[in-house]
Amino acid sequence: MEDKIFQSEVDLELGDGGLLKRPAIAYQIWGKPKPDGSNVVWVCHALTANADPLDWWRGLFGNTAIFNPKDYCIVCANILGSCYGSTGPLSENPESREPYYYDFPKLTVRDLIKAHKLLAKNLEIDKIGVLIGGSLGGHQALQWAVDEPDRFENLIVIATSAIHSPWGIAFNESQRMAIEADGTWGELSPEAGLLGMSAARSMALLSYRNYSAYANTQARTDTDIPWKWRAKSYQNYQGKKLAERFNALSYYWLTHTMDSHDIGLGYGGVEAALGRIKAKTLSISIDSDLLFPPMEQERIAQRIKNGKHLSIQSDFGHDGFLIETKKLSEAISGFLKSKDIHLKKEITSEINHHNTIKMKQKIGIIGHGTVGAALYKQVENLPEYEVIKIAVKHPAKHKNLTGSLLARDAWEIIDHPEIQIVLEAIDHSGDALDYALKTLKQGKTYISASKKMLAENLSVLLRTEREYGGHLLYEAAVGGAIPVLRAIREHLTAEPISRIRGIINGSCNYILTKMALEGIEFETALGQAQELGFAESDPASDIDGFDTYYKAVLLAAASFGEMPEFTRVKMEGIREVSLADVKRAAKQNEKIKLVADIQRVDDRFIIDIRPTYIEKSDLLFHIDNELNGVIIYGQHTGPLLFQGPGAGGNPTASAMVGDLLNARNGLTKKVQKLLLALN
Repeated sequence: MEDKIFQSEVDLELGDGGLLKRPAIAYQIWGKPKPDGSNVVWVCHALTANADPLDWWRGLFGNTAIFNPKDYCIVCANILGSCYGSTGPLSENPESREPYYYDFPKLTVRDLIKAHKLLAKNLEIDKIGVLIGGSLGGHQALQWAVDEPDRFENLIVIATSAIHSPWGIAFNESQRMAIEADGTWGELSPEAGLLGMSAARSMALLSYRNYSAYANTQARTDTDIPWKWRAKSYQNYQGKKLAERFNALSYYWLTHTMDSHDIGLGYGGVEAALGRIKAKTLSISIDSDLLFPPMEQERIAQRIKNGKHLSIQSDFGHDGFLIETKKLSEAISGFLKSKDIHLKKEITSEINHHNTIKMKQKIGIIGHGTVGAALYKQVENLPEYEVIKIAVKHPAKHKNLTGSLLARDAWEIIDHPEIQIVLEAIDHSGDALDYALKTLKQGKTYISASKKMLAENLSVLLRTEREYGGHLLYEAAVGGAIPVLRAIREHLTAEPISRIRGIINGSCNYILTKMALEGIEFETALGQAQELGFAESDPASDIDGFDTYYKAVLLAAASFGEMPEFTRVKMEGIREVSLADVKRAAKQNEKIKLVADIQRVDDRFIIDIRPTYIEKSDLLFHIDNELNGVIIYGQHTGPLLFQGPGAGGNPTASAMVGDLLNARNGLTKKVQKLLLALN
């Protein structure tokens, strides 16, 4: 939805005595206000947000959220000084006809409220049913409720304060120092100070999160190479991410605006100012918030006649006001229904009596086909995990995925701050690669079944994993439900492997088995495999051997500790295998199987994939139907056979769930060796 622009016909008188000439105010509005304003929800946004709370506060705002455009008229104005449409440092100065840049005036929170009042007058909105804001948005909401106490029926402020603390001012000044240290600061350019702002954002993150949040999401793993820690990559990534969407001049001036906040000025102090508020008020704190500790919100509620305080348990610190939307929704719903709010213990905690309930790990799934649907069902049965977003290619085909569960697209999942593990089950290797790289660059875990994407891009993926501290897992891309990669990584780390033989395509094995047991032609057996979901509608990748080749490459990389340069690759599928060939093998007490033979001979690597006559004495002889079988030849162990289902939604999903359960454990030293070899 495009922002609307209100161009004021009057100048705005500023708190310092200056003027902001005819400011423009960008805003969005959904729905139509009732004459009494009872359905109006006015949203005040935080430091770097915009006028679209349906984007940055999803879960609280949206078609299926507590505040939805069907039931409410939702209004949000982009604050002055921002770079998202309202008058700011990059806007044209009417006097010079050039951008303001460093001549932009310092604004107070009260100046922001004056702009809100101008917009409300223009929209002919007198009364407001709900005024809500978090952080700097909470500053605005409190100030407005103090200035015009008769205007609001309900006030909801989250993770905020009545006066900005010395602690908060110190953080902001440190960020401004970082921006000022940028060599481009002072230049008359929109790009001035961006590197400094990246560093400033990194500082701010330390106040937005806390020790526990970093320990849970950025902990060291076995993949961490010295000086490439995940936390380091995360800080750099978040700084660059802000620089791509925001402006250093706006950031600089708005931190000054935040520092100006003191609702007591001109009202005889904070207590007297809060005493002016007539709205029924809910003050919500985040129990782990370092920037605005719970005592700040408790004091607000204590000094408002109709005030109520609630503390929400979260591991995400100050960012919890954006992330914990389910808990906020329950709290706000009870408040608006005038219920005495005593939420479940896993939702809230009282001041000085914090709960220690372990939070579920939030995950997102990309794809909801045969594998993706099975994956969702299996993960839903794991009490320690919660699927909060699923991305699908054609939403109309997945009407069972409703509400906030359905993501707009895969990027929403990857960029979601609460999701640290992404599971991908799609068949488009190009998209899968883009998703994998973006996820790994955010230091997150990416679990994939996309064998083609992985085999063709394993080197770059592993380099990205190493550089940014992400975590790549792909057990399902090799042997279906057989945990063969995990066995190599975790149990055969000290075992030199010289050869791998295997039946690693369940579709081909099913077809060849049916031809042998039922005496049917190739095309008939292929049709049965497709009906059962063992083969795709376009089976070329399976029956021509490409699928087997991709899996063989991944097996070789894990087994030999490096990405091989293959001296010889021979690949032949089963398309030319006739019923006569199968019967001839049976007469000789043999079976025809599509076998991948991967060998290391000195420094040479060989892959040989072809239909092979298998004798009864061969360990692969009894691997029938959709089963896979892999033989690993170790120097000391001899041949080790791994077998299990190799095709179908549930076996593949099971392997991905296995990776999910092991996601926090990191990769093994053998994969570290692989990473180093790729350096």
